[in-house]
Amino acid sequence: GEVSGQLAETLDELSVYMETVEETQRKVKSAMYYPVFIVGFLAVTLFLTFTFIIPRFKTVYDQLNADLPYYTVLLVNMASWFQHNFIGFLFFLFLIFIVIWMATLTDSGSLVKDKLILKTPIFGNLVLQNLLSKFSKTFGILVGSGVSIMASMHLLEKVVDNRVFEIAIQKATKNIENGINISRALKETEVFPPIMIQLFSTGEETGEIDSLALKAADFYSKQVAASVDRLTSVIEPLLIVLVGVVIGAIVVATYLPIFNFG
Repeated sequence: GEVSGQLAETLDELSVYMETVEETQRKVKSAMYYPVFIVGFLAVTLFLTFTFIIPRFKTVYDQLNADLPYYTVLLVNMASWFQHNFIGFLFFLFLIFIVIWMATLTDSGSLVKDKLILKTPIFGNLVLQNLLSKFSKTFGILVGSGVSIMASMHLLEKVVDNRVFEIAIQKATKNIENGINISRALKETEVFPPIMIQLFSTGEETGEIDSLALKAADFYSKQVAASVDRLTSVIEPLLIVLVGVVIGAIVVATYLPIFNFG
């Protein structure tokens, strides 16, 4: 707003934008609460099973003095390994977490992390759409407020919060400085999708690039909301099935020797 000299109008648009971002983040977080709870419940269940339940059944198996099925032997061996190596296993996981976290603090590590996030099945596409919405919305607000294209591009580098997009915006900015139009500069980064490039190209031809950028932002915001709804409807039953299969397999493998003995 200070850059464009239209602080009041920009702040009004920014307030609407922040409300949209907050609503999107709220939907994403609420969609993740249930999966996190289910995964945590499964982890606690496996911990209690391998630490307390399986060792007690092993005593029963020893009393039976019978040959155990392969899957029961595998389960008992896993429980035994877990009991003897639990502390070391936790330390190993903690060490891996520290190494990965420190690596992401570096420029190359951060780039690799953001690339992997964007390539993650399902969730990567959700992150990509959110980034495209943020880029388009910010670009439309800045240009519509009178900020120059170059100044807008430099400001966008600080907004996207993703190294892949930061590098792409830097590359596009240099190309624009060299006289290439905006849509072609974005296309040459090989990061932005064709539909967005086409909208920016149309905007350049009609002189309404800011309004078309805002339309692109609205499109990707709706895509994010739809993706969150689809994820919620798909992930919940899949997680329930996963928990049922894991616990069911453990119960069957645990009681199978007793049934055979009977």
